Amino acid sequence: MTIERNSQTLDIVQISKSLSWILRHGVQREGLEISDEGYVSLSTLLRHKKFRKYNFNDIKRVVDSNDKQRFKLRLNPSTSLWEIKANQGHSIKSVKNSELIPIIQDKYPLVIHGTYLRNWDNIKIQGLSHMSRNHIHFAKGLPNDPNIKSGIRRDAQVLIYINLKKALQGGIKFFESENGVILTEGDANGFLKPEYFLRAVKFENNIIVPHPNTTSKVRQDGPSKQINSSSADLKINVSGFPPYTRIDDLKNTFSSYGQVNVKIYKRQAVITFANKDDVEHALSQSNKLTLYGSFLTLKPHSTAPAHEKAKPHFARSKHEHKILEPQKIDLSGDVYKQLDNILDVIRLTQQEVINISMLYLDLETALQTYWPGCRAVPFGSITTGLGIKGSDADCFVEIPNAIGSPDFTYVFKAKRILQQYPDIFTDILTIPNANTPIVKFFHTPTGTNCDLSFKTLLGTRNSQLIAFLLHADPRLIPTAVLIKYWAKVHDLSGTGKMSNYALTMLFIFYLQQVSILPSVEWLQKNSSEWIVDHWNTGFLNEHSLLPKTENSMTIAEILGGFFKYYSDFNFDTLTICPLTGSTIPKKLFQDVESLPDLLNRYKENVKNDIVKPMNLKTAVCIQDPFELCHNVGCMIGNKLSKDIKAYLKFAAAAFKDEESPQDFLRTILLKAPPVPSKENMLYRSTIYSKELNEIVDEEWKNIVQSVISLIFEDICHAKLEKVVSDATQPTKKGGDKKAPIKKDEERYFFTLTKAVWKRKRFTKLYAHMRGTFLEKQIKITHEIINIDKEMHNLRIQLAIIPTKIKSVSVNIKYIDGNMTDFQEFGKMFNSMFKQWFLILMRPYLPKNNTNVAKDDSQEHNIINKDSKKTHLGNSENDLLLAVQNCSLSEGPD
Repeated sequence: MTIERNSQTLDIVQISKSLSWILRHGVQREGLEISDEGYVSLSTLLRHKKFRKYNFNDIKRVVDSNDKQRFKLRLNPSTSLWEIKANQGHSIKSVKNSELIPIIQDKYPLVIHGTYLRNWDNIKIQGLSHMSRNHIHFAKGLPNDPNIKSGIRRDAQVLIYINLKKALQGGIKFFESENGVILTEGDANGFLKPEYFLRAVKFENNIIVPHPNTTSKVRQDGPSKQINSSSADLKINVSGFPPYTRIDDLKNTFSSYGQVNVKIYKRQAVITFANKDDVEHALSQSNKLTLYGSFLTLKPHSTAPAHEKAKPHFARSKHEHKILEPQKIDLSGDVYKQLDNILDVIRLTQQEVINISMLYLDLETALQTYWPGCRAVPFGSITTGLGIKGSDADCFVEIPNAIGSPDFTYVFKAKRILQQYPDIFTDILTIPNANTPIVKFFHTPTGTNCDLSFKTLLGTRNSQLIAFLLHADPRLIPTAVLIKYWAKVHDLSGTGKMSNYALTMLFIFYLQQVSILPSVEWLQKNSSEWIVDHWNTGFLNEHSLLPKTENSMTIAEILGGFFKYYSDFNFDTLTICPLTGSTIPKKLFQDVESLPDLLNRYKENVKNDIVKPMNLKTAVCIQDPFELCHNVGCMIGNKLSKDIKAYLKFAAAAFKDEESPQDFLRTILLKAPPVPSKENMLYRSTIYSKELNEIVDEEWKNIVQSVISLIFEDICHAKLEKVVSDATQPTKKGGDKKAPIKKDEERYFFTLTKAVWKRKRFTKLYAHMRGTFLEKQIKITHEIINIDKEMHNLRIQLAIIPTKIKSVSVNIKYIDGNMTDFQEFGKMFNSMFKQWFLILMRPYLPKNNTNVAKDDSQEHNIINKDSKKTHLGNSENDLLLAVQNCSLSEGPD
């Protein structure tokens, strides 16, 4: 590494090497003074012949840029002079390293020493020696771990794992330097004996691989003893392995313990070791060792048959991480404190994201053994900034000069490659028949599930677009993570539900509506094309060139606005199109020529049979901004869409009703709308034959339908939309099954925009006014329409089902809208419909019918204000009395 400095080159590497030698080994030989702590005066050092041409800034630059953090600069508080030291590696006996931190407990899972194959034969007999240095050096991780700055060479060929707990118990002292290196002086002779080794493995091309010269566990007593298979103390029971496991497979798994005997029975195996230390250590690895992706359960040997069932294959990769419940999060304080508390506990930290990058490095290194030059390209939520605890990683493998073999062949090959590294990749599962074939696996070093695909780069480009857009404004990432958490808490997103990608597209589209983000088309017209699979994935990716937004909404207002926008959105007829930044009616897609010019690429690809038209038969349609034939909401079935709409409306109402934003967050995370059940999604009223037999007209069915039309269109102010018999829709995968319309059955849809069920306050007022029953009810409805300022958009299906015995069943069924509103309307329907029907049917009854009252004007004279029960009598007076009592006693306003 070199740096330009005033027309001359500053050789960082050479200065670092010179500093390392003189500060660790040569300071006394060169006549320089060094303190007990290892510090040397910097001004004295700069007068040395090796450093005369450098100045303070040069040395500081070397110290700051050293990736292994070998050196430390300080301003001595006593002398006010700058001093420099090497953090470790001294051979100078006078250096006491008082700044080293003693290690008094076994707190590091990995303590590893790296060496070379040429040294192993001596080390496995004598142990490790500090030789001419003061300490033996160890690292807290593997050489390819980006967090390990020093303590182990990158080109180490053999890794020796240390049993830190046993060594501490044996009186060996360990220390930690300021740059994270583990140090020990060893025993009195400067050795760390092999009895403190856990195992030794070969490290090749950044991958741990078995090797006959290193995998044998080293013992103080030298070569392995002959195993005495008759001793029960040397045996363990192993279960949980796949049924196709062979003896050699288990021998290889336990090869780090040297020679072992293996016997396999129906559900378990018995492993026999050479000594008790191996047995104790092996038992400590229960549910950590893997074989063909399955975790092995290790227990002390018992002659009794194993009754426990073998662990299911791929159990870990199938298990979804549980999201932290909002009840366990501190939601006190203002909205910003609440938001900080939520993000702190659910969002991946920067360090966790860096750690997960090891997954892609390990994956790329393993796959390059078969596909040289291949790239592991990350995408998904972890790369967009929306990663939360437990997020799976997504990876696309780009194979150079790939031949046109099917995607599933790559999947099977990748599985076989990953199985060669059971310490790194476990729970390996192929899904070859999916639309995008994938390999699922668990990456043990990072504890992360990953989906691996080979099909297309489109997912990567989508992630890059999302990352660019959401980082355009500091308000967006926190809001997007909160929306993702909200959906996860209420089980609206995940496997088989709404994808996080679909949810993010909904959020981006809303931001386009409020002029925070531009349309994707605007980004593309200001950028060159980048064609992937016949689609343009190019976009402007410089934030400084984006149009300035004048939107000054707070995070709480953006969140509430998101819920409000989609609570009123007409998902039935509109398609969400982030490309254009506008909605497109679904009916336009039936004829591609009628689509706007901005979708010309979609039109051409469909007309040329390159792609199939977008699926518009789902409850929610969201067009992918790049792959325009893909509906990213295709997994949202009718049942799930109703739940999503209910939660959107509930959250929108909470934002409107809550007086403070902090109450809003608590409400949407801790509460939920009433869950609709089959019982309260449908209400039924039956008009029996004894009530219809008095109709003389042979067209009694038409009369019934006319009366029902009066109730819904005139009284309830609902326009009935008739459903024709051939409009029955087929059953959709994941959707609701819709029964065919029976003969003589009539079905209608209607929408209530006002709360016409809130009639209680007006019933008593209009009871004493002149006019017919119908006129009064219509006036009550108009009063409600004038007073009620809220739009409800309650969508209902009406079914009129006559029978052969001259009776009619009238059903109303919930379709969309606020479930609480529907329940209130359903209560009114149950209590009022039949009475209303019988009153409005009177003109069609014979004139001499004794059950007909003489004059509608007498209605106000027969109201019993004290009556609390609804009943049906044989006279019109009793009937009207029942109607008025129902009106007075119905639900709240």
